[in-house]
Amino acid sequence: MNKQEIIQKYQLDSSHFWKHKQTGKDIISFEAIEIMIDFHNIKFDLPTQNFSNQDGEVSLLISGSMDDRTCWSFGEANSKNCYIDYRWAMAEKRGKARVCMKLLGFYGGNNGFYSDVEMEITGEIQNNADFDI
Repeated sequence: MNKQEIIQKYQLDSSHFWKHKQTGKDIISFEAIEIMIDFHNIKFDLPTQNFSNQDGEVSLLISGSMDDRTCWSFGEANSKNCYIDYRWAMAEKRGKARVCMKLLGFYGGNNGFYSDVEMEITGEIQNNADFDI
């Protein structure tokens, strides 16, 4: 799906998208991801353990399903990539965002998106008007 199709299907607007200033990657907000999760009734399994053995680091295996498809991914958070002290919640959000976009077929790569919860956002977000939709 391209940006315009995503906007129309999920009734989003340009405020849900921007370019990551440091890498130029296409970013979609976690708020938009939550709309997609609800729209498709995506179900997630309960994470069962922290797969990291590093102090202060959380790595959760997140598995989700939609219709007859299942996907999984890890959500990670540590002091280097998470500036708030809610590492468990951030790891969960990152994993859910990746799984949702994988299930819907537009995660990462050359034509896909990354979630704002998994990208370092430093400085000002580029103007949404500069994001071609």
